Amino acid sequence: MEDDDPVVEEIDVYLSKSLADNLYLFQYPVRPSNMTYNDVEDIQARVKPKQQKVELELPLNVQSSNYDKGKGEQIALNVDGRHGGENSYFSSSFMDKQKLTSSKAVSSSAQYAIGLLRPGKELHLTPLHAIIQLRPSFTYLDQSDSRAKAELKESDVDDPSQDEEEEAHKVTVRFAGPDSDKARQARERSYNYIQQQLANEPWVNVKYHKCGSHESEEEMNKLLCTKTDFDASNLLTTSENYVNALLPETLRLAPTVITANQLSAMSDIKKSPLVDQIRTLVLNAKVIQFHRLLECVTPNSDVAAILRLLQQVAMLVQGCWVVKSDVIYPKDSISPLTGVNSELLCRARDYIMWRYTQENILKRKEIMSIVKLPLEDITEMLRHVAHWKASLGWQFAYSFDESFVSKYPEIVQRQQMLWDARYQQLTKILQLGAKDVKGTKLPNLKAERQRKTKVQTTLSSVTENCIVENSCVKMDVDVPSNVRMSPTANRKESVNENLLESTTNKNSLITNGPHHHVSHPNEHQSSLLNTELMSAVHGKLREKYCLTLTDLRNTKLEASSNNITNIPDKVLEDCIIAVGGQRLHNKWPQETNAESLFALTQFGDHLDKFRGALVQLFAKTAKIRITTLQKKLLDEVGETLSNADFKQIIQEYCVCKSGYYYLKGTMQTDS
Repeated sequence: MEDDDPVVEEIDVYLSKSLADNLYLFQYPVRPSNMTYNDVEDIQARVKPKQQKVELELPLNVQSSNYDKGKGEQIALNVDGRHGGENSYFSSSFMDKQKLTSSKAVSSSAQYAIGLLRPGKELHLTPLHAIIQLRPSFTYLDQSDSRAKAELKESDVDDPSQDEEEEAHKVTVRFAGPDSDKARQARERSYNYIQQQLANEPWVNVKYHKCGSHESEEEMNKLLCTKTDFDASNLLTTSENYVNALLPETLRLAPTVITANQLSAMSDIKKSPLVDQIRTLVLNAKVIQFHRLLECVTPNSDVAAILRLLQQVAMLVQGCWVVKSDVIYPKDSISPLTGVNSELLCRARDYIMWRYTQENILKRKEIMSIVKLPLEDITEMLRHVAHWKASLGWQFAYSFDESFVSKYPEIVQRQQMLWDARYQQLTKILQLGAKDVKGTKLPNLKAERQRKTKVQTTLSSVTENCIVENSCVKMDVDVPSNVRMSPTANRKESVNENLLESTTNKNSLITNGPHHHVSHPNEHQSSLLNTELMSAVHGKLREKYCLTLTDLRNTKLEASSNNITNIPDKVLEDCIIAVGGQRLHNKWPQETNAESLFALTQFGDHLDKFRGALVQLFAKTAKIRITTLQKKLLDEVGETLSNADFKQIIQEYCVCKSGYYYLKGTMQTDS
C-alpha cells in the first residue's frame, strides 16, 4: 500500500447464515420510494419456493377520498357479476384489493448480500437467496372478459330464433393411442409442457408480519452473526491466500457464475471420492488448467488416477481441460434458454471446442452460420470457456499450457486421436470445409511448436521401409545408420506397433492449440487410420457398453474394408482408455476363457454412478441373482433407483443364463 494512502478506519465484518436460504429482497419498480406498504394491514402472502415466486394481496381503502367508488364498483361488477357468490374475486361490491406478483430481478443472487452496520464498527452480512420485483397484477381483467363472453353465450341460448333444430353433421371420432417414447420426450421438451409444469407447483400460504411487529424484529435479529468472538485475521498470511481460500482461482477466473450452493459444496469437495471431486470441479469451472485442478483435489492424490478420471469427463483444448459436452448436456435434456435438444447442443459445442484447438479467437457470427443454433445458446457456450475481446472476438480463457503438453505427451496423443475422430463426424454432419477454419495462430508459439515438431517427428520416424499387411497405410522413411532393427521373424508385430505409435506421435503435435503443421509422407493415410480406429472403438463401446478385445476385433474400419484383427492388444487397450473406457478386474465363470474385459460407464447422466457400481459388483463373483444384484447395487450407491432405470442398466451390461446374470462378454445368452 502506498504511503500517501493510509488506512483511515477498520470495520469488523461478520457473516451470518441463519437466513441465507430464505432471505428475499423485494423491489417495487413502479411505486415511489416514499410510498411504502409498511402501514398496510391484513396483507395476504403466498410463495412458490422452487420458482422463487411471491404473490401479495393488499387491501384497498375504499373509504379514502382518493378512491373512485364508481369505477371501483364497475370493475367489481364486471369481474364478479351482479350477484357475486362464493368464488367472487372481490369480497364486496367494490374493487377492495390489489395483487402484486413477482419476477426475478437477476438470474443469480449469489454475489449479493444484505449488510447491517451496527454501532461499534461491526458489519454483518447475510447472503441473499433471491432478488425479486413486485408489480401490480391485472389477472382479474381476464376474469372479466371471460364472464362477458359467458353472459353473451347465455343470451344467445335464450334467443327464440336459435330454437330451430340444427342440421346433423357427420363427425369422425379418433382415439389417441399410447404415445411412443420419442413423442413423449418431444412433448416434454416443448415450451407449453415446461410452462405447465411450472404452473403445477402448488402455492404455499405464508403468514405476513407487519414491519415493526415482534415477529419481524425476531427475524431481523437473525441478520446478526451470533459468533463474534472468532478471529480469522491470523489464519492466512497473505491477501492472495485469503482470496484463494474464499474461492479457488480456477473458479474465480472462469466465466461461469458460481451459485451460493455450489460455493458451499466447493468447501466440502475434498471430503468426497476423487471421481466426484474431479467431476464437480470440471463441471463448475467448465475449463481448468491441470495444475489448478491438482490444487483443488485431495492432497497427495495419485496423479495417474486423476488423469484417468479426468479423461472421462473432459477433453484437452490448448493444453487445458474442458468439460465434455455430453456432461453439460446429458441425453434427452434440453437447453434452459431456448429448448433446443441435447444432441444439437453437443454437436455445436464440440465444433466450438474443436475450433479452439485450431485457433485462439472465434467470431460468434461464423459459429452461428455453421451450427445453426440460436444466439443465446452460442453465447452461453462461449462464455463458459472464453472472454470477449472488443473488435476481435471470443478469446480462449487461458493461454496455451505448454507445461502439460510437454510433460504428458501420451495423454496429448490420445486426445488428438479423439479430436480427429470427432472432427470426421462433424465434417459429415455440418458439411464442413477448409473455409470453416479461420483465425490467426499465436506467433510466439508457432516457432517453438515447429522446432519441437521437427525433433519429435525425427525420433518417431525411426523404422525401416515396409508394407503393412491388411492395412491401408504404407510407410516409407529412411532409417538412420545407427539404429538397429529387430530380426525379420519378430518384425511383423513390431511394425504394427510402430505404425500406430509413430502416427500418434506425429498427430499429437498438431492438436490442442495453435500449432505449425509439419508435412510428412503418407501422413494423411496415417491420420486417417488413427481417426477411424478411435471412432470405431468409441462407437463399439457405446453400442455394446461392455466387451472383450475379441468382440472388438470384428469391428470394421470405414477407411478400409479391413477388420482391426492385426492391431496389437496394447494399442487397442490404449484406444479404449482414451475414449473413456475402463478395464474391469472381474471374475470369470467356470469353464470359460478369461481375457481382458472393458466397459464404458460414463455417459453424463444420473445413471453413471450406478453403472460404475454395477460393474464393480462382479469383481468378487462371476454371476449374481437379480434380487441380490438390485439390493447390492442400492447398498453400494446409497440412493434409490427406479425399476425402469434398473432394467435399463441391466440390459446394457448384463446377460441372463439359467436365472443368473453375467457381464456381457463373459457368457453367451440362452438363445
